[in-house]
Amino acid sequence: MVSALKSKRRSSGDRGRLAWLLAGIAFIVVVVSGSLIAYNMLSSKCNVRDVEGFSDIIVGFDERSSLLPNLSLVALGPERARYEVYVFYDLYCPFCAWEFYESLPILLSYANSGKVKLYMVDMILHGEARESHGLLRGSVDFKGAFIKALYLSSCRLHVEGKVPDPSYMRGVLSKLNITIPEDRVRVEVAKAQQITRAALNLLTSLYGDPR
Repeated sequence: MVSALKSKRRSSGDRGRLAWLLAGIAFIVVVVSGSLIAYNMLSSKCNVRDVEGFSDIIVGFDERSSLLPNLSLVALGPERARYEVYVFYDLYCPFCAWEFYESLPILLSYANSGKVKLYMVDMILHGEARESHGLLRGSVDFKGAFIKALYLSSCRLHVEGKVPDPSYMRGVLSKLNITIPEDRVRVEVAKAQQITRAALNLLTSLYGDPR
């Protein structure tokens, strides 16, 4: 009877130690996983260092596009280039944000080569993105600001999952010591909407009505 009781106490103690061991392992797994997630998030912070080397690229408005003539498109690259590359984008589009976040330095290197001119085509499919587009276009007059603001807004959406709304865009431009007057924003929004309509008509003529 005594030995039986001792045996029961011993197995109960073993189960207790096993439970504590499993709890400890689970705690370590949680801590390590949390640390890795935090490290990945911190290492993916939005930083303009990836695009700072392209601040000398010519950025301006161009109405001489072969594909969408007479529209005020933002152009990156030399006045005359052998090739024209058209980038259709919506600042609230997560796929566009992913593409810019991953590939913008590559696109800029093409423009920097002197052989390629990038035309940035405002394709506002999310109506609430209009003002953000207007603010971004308003930054064209300031050296390098357009590229930095485009990259940071794309990083915000891709990495943080937050849309680059007008307040965020104003904050980015403020950090770059830029203030865009409201009347200028309205003008650029109107131009961006005009480009959007023309781009949709062009795509419809090429591929049919997407609706």
